[in-house]
Amino acid sequence: MALRVQFVDSLGSLLVPLAELLGTPTGALLMPELVAIPSIGVRLWLAEELARRLGTSGAASSDGITTNIEFVFIGGLIGRALGGRQAHAAWQVEPLTFTVLQVIADEPLLVPQNRRADGLLPAARQIADLIDRYHVHRPLMIQAWANNSATLTPADGRETGPSLAAPDQWQFEVWRRVRTLIGEPSPPERAADALAVLRQGVVPAGFPVRIAIAGLAAIAPFHLQVLQALACAIDVHVWLLHPSPALAQRTQPQLGDLAQRMPLSYSAHPARNNANDQLLASWARPAHDMQVLLAAAGIPPGFAPVPAQPASLRGPLLARMQQALRLDAVVAPAAVLDAGDRSVQIHCCHGEGRQAEVLREVLLHTFTELPGLDPRDVLVLAPNIVGMAPVLEAVFQPDTADTAQALHLPFVVADRALRRTNEIADALGALLSLLASRCSNADLLAFAGRKVVQRRLQVDDAVVAGWSAWAANLHVRWGLNDSQRNKFGLPAGLLVHTWQQALDRLVYGAVVPDAVPTRELGGIVPAPDVDVADLPAVGALAALLARLSELEVETRRPRPVGAWCELLQAALTSLCAVEHDDEQQLNNVLAWLAELGDWAAQSVVAVGFSELRVILAPGMAGEPGRQQLRSGAITATSLVPLRSVPYRVICIAGFDEAALATGEPDGDDLRQRSVLIGDSDVRAELRQALLDAVLAAGERLIITCTGRSLGANAAIPFATPLTELVELCGRVAALPQATPDAKGVLVAIKVDHPRHALNAANFLPGQLGVAGAFGHQPAALFGAQLLRDHTPDGADPLAEGSPAAQPAPNAVIALDDLISFCKDPLKYFVKRVHGISLSDGDSDQVATLPLELGAGMAPSWRAICCSACACMQAMLASAGARRCGLGGGGAKHRATSA
Repeated sequence: MALRVQFVDSLGSLLVPLAELLGTPTGALLMPELVAIPSIGVRLWLAEELARRLGTSGAASSDGITTNIEFVFIGGLIGRALGGRQAHAAWQVEPLTFTVLQVIADEPLLVPQNRRADGLLPAARQIADLIDRYHVHRPLMIQAWANNSATLTPADGRETGPSLAAPDQWQFEVWRRVRTLIGEPSPPERAADALAVLRQGVVPAGFPVRIAIAGLAAIAPFHLQVLQALACAIDVHVWLLHPSPALAQRTQPQLGDLAQRMPLSYSAHPARNNANDQLLASWARPAHDMQVLLAAAGIPPGFAPVPAQPASLRGPLLARMQQALRLDAVVAPAAVLDAGDRSVQIHCCHGEGRQAEVLREVLLHTFTELPGLDPRDVLVLAPNIVGMAPVLEAVFQPDTADTAQALHLPFVVADRALRRTNEIADALGALLSLLASRCSNADLLAFAGRKVVQRRLQVDDAVVAGWSAWAANLHVRWGLNDSQRNKFGLPAGLLVHTWQQALDRLVYGAVVPDAVPTRELGGIVPAPDVDVADLPAVGALAALLARLSELEVETRRPRPVGAWCELLQAALTSLCAVEHDDEQQLNNVLAWLAELGDWAAQSVVAVGFSELRVILAPGMAGEPGRQQLRSGAITATSLVPLRSVPYRVICIAGFDEAALATGEPDGDDLRQRSVLIGDSDVRAELRQALLDAVLAAGERLIITCTGRSLGANAAIPFATPLTELVELCGRVAALPQATPDAKGVLVAIKVDHPRHALNAANFLPGQLGVAGAFGHQPAALFGAQLLRDHTPDGADPLAEGSPAAQPAPNAVIALDDLISFCKDPLKYFVKRVHGISLSDGDSDQVATLPLELGAGMAPSWRAICCSACACMQAMLASAGARRCGLGGGGAKHRATSA
């Protein structure tokens, strides 16, 4: 039995040895192989690639399958080795939250005021997260706390750590009370006994005779300690990613014997200044730390052979960057870069929306330039996937109403929150927000507009639109009833402009004949233009308002979390319904609430509704990888799910300082008091993820960022990591020197894009980094031509030979559309472009008079109609509409621009 650790420079480098290991049979044929992986994306990629190598019909075939292999995360593997999840059930974050809640509810002053600002339940969750991190990253500190010693982790060979400062003593006190209340040893306390058993060669239940750990960049010190003990019972094979095997080999002899000095404070890092390339020194910190931890644990890693450094760097710019990083090459003369090299591109735009538009155009050019490129070969990474996902979808997803759209890129955003993939979860989030709000006209109608709510109420969009019209005509502003308004400080009995007043008027309006409005029973004025046929719609609205009113009253009374979960389960059942094929969505959310209720079953602490919302928010945010990451389409994710997975083209969208910001660290995190080698660091991990993306790109690395502000058009400097990346490009390529307009390497790789897609520069050859025209959208070309016609240089043709220069747009416009446009251009624009119908409310209808054209008036009216048609076309084109002409309509007569 042994622990074998090998450093590799990419996931591709570990495929062959991993396949050879898994292809070697063991005695237990039915026991599944156990492979630990860093992310769900790596699991999918490994399963696909191993299937090309295992169980194939021949050496040259790739028709195998991946079966009887269990992929797990490293945390799950360690937990199973130490006795399984059930062994530490009470110390898992979820049940631990409610134990902490009980402790701080009994002694609120035990916790600082800043921790209690949002309520006891959010404070309990934050403290539980801290304790869980301490168990993994500070086991020695927790063992000292268990011995009633309030100290930090000892470091650099010391036997005891420094004592906790007075402002930090409360964490020790809380942990001790939690330990007493649980009555069971914490995971670090149990670990000593479990490790002793493993070191005796006892194989944990359910473990095969060997395990593999593939593709991780770093392993926590405690996890490494467990793997060492596990290696006494079974074979443990580990392949770790290191961006520069050359640097790793050169550093290894300098580490020496560190076994007696662990844990090491980061100030004593013996390998942080060994890299020749400063980007590699700062971006690869997790890999550097991992090498030091292995040396301190007495584990000699293996290294793949390193090729000799070339006399000069050659080839595309991307390949030069990767070669320089992997070899940690000393700055050497570089061959002149090809003039048409587009392997590394930086596109500076105005905001996220424009970045998505530019990225689409760049990818269309890329598919033309790279032979055999498929959508599945393209990956889009977004540091801020939450902000980029809506604009990416809006730009890449085809318009289903536009059958003439010729250019379509299959695209999927795989990193979605639970609310984006589950209608019931989305409805639950909207319900929580609605009950906490003033229930305004817009908020309540938005909730009622969800399909799952409409299905329960047995209404459709037309009925909800009717409710909207009634609310506008009856002047509903906010508030379910006077009771809710009283909660916001208004006097009791004030029903004016509430939903309750509108409902009373609607009911009387449906049963009382139309007449001069008078106060009927109870002083209520019946709503006009409502009859008996509208009673089903009124009844559905009444049912919705009644249920919401009941729930709103319930939210005012604090209760235990278990009771809150039961209330929300009943609310979802009464307000939402799904089709038979989507029942799993409802069941998943109900099961999640039931599980939360089970964790909180022993808690009797009553919490408010606002605290409950805070604790439910992370669960509805979801986890990466909820959708298929290897779907055959262009995939967009955050930096984590497909980290290090090779793609021919990798794009990084939204490479901006705001998106890369990691926020302030938790000031109460005791790991900040004494930073040790191997500690997780968000900023270092972010840079490591970006470095992995650079090394995983096969032929293209495309980066978009915000180069100018939307408001003032002021230049925005690059984010710091992007500046470092540009400097690396300059070091590995013989590029032009700095000029007054640009700085060195930026001349070759940076493209500044105009603010709008209608700018003429998008369709003038050679303007935006490509030999021909940059833009592909016919609608944008048409709009640019219209704008160009009104400028002095408008005689110059746009986009000759451009992909956007397709047949002229359909000039036929329905007469009804022309009339609607002339009556209300804004309303027409919103409806045609965004599909949103603006309610007329109680506005007066415009009177129209039939007119006949007299002799000689036809040419003038023709010119007016043509001008209006041109305005319509320009408006739709400027909004990025996919259709250049509007056909159809109810009118038989046509107005043409011919």
